[in-house]
Amino acid sequence: MPRRYYMLAILLGTALAASWAIPRFLARGGALRPAGERREMPQIQLPDLDGATWRLSDQRGKVVLVNFWATWCAPCRSETPALVRLAARLRGADFEMAGVTLDERPERKVRDFAARFQMNYPVLLPSESERLEAGIRSLPTTFLIDRQGRVAKTYVGEIDRGIETDIEKLLAEPR
Repeated sequence: MPRRYYMLAILLGTALAASWAIPRFLARGGALRPAGERREMPQIQLPDLDGATWRLSDQRGKVVLVNFWATWCAPCRSETPALVRLAARLRGADFEMAGVTLDERPERKVRDFAARFQMNYPVLLPSESERLEAGIRSLPTTFLIDRQGRVAKTYVGEIDRGIETDIEKLLAEPR
């Protein structure tokens, strides 16, 4: 099957999965979702580029940003430098971030991408079935998760400067 058809099949499968799996977790733009209305983020447990396992559950007590992206995605490439700066600035501030690649057979191209952009946060490599189960509607999609592991806001498309304000608001919330 040509690569183009394979990618189309993945995108269609992802769209179908998203139609039932993700909508309840979305905070559709605007302000942060009020704490009482936030839903728990599905668990993420994936290997990073070095083979270590990154678990969302290990991040409890921290504000977490999880960015779904791909090397072939132009807005993903465009936002990566801002994510690298954000990770560098907030390191050690009860903040963690991870990038989940949705690339097909990602090992080499993702390593090259991460090196070129000097990605300073964990880059996670889901299996093919995990990519389909992610239910992401478009790339990039970024989830901002509060200290209790609940989705406070979802950004569909390239992030903007407002994400920094949202992170600071979550960091200021009581534990």
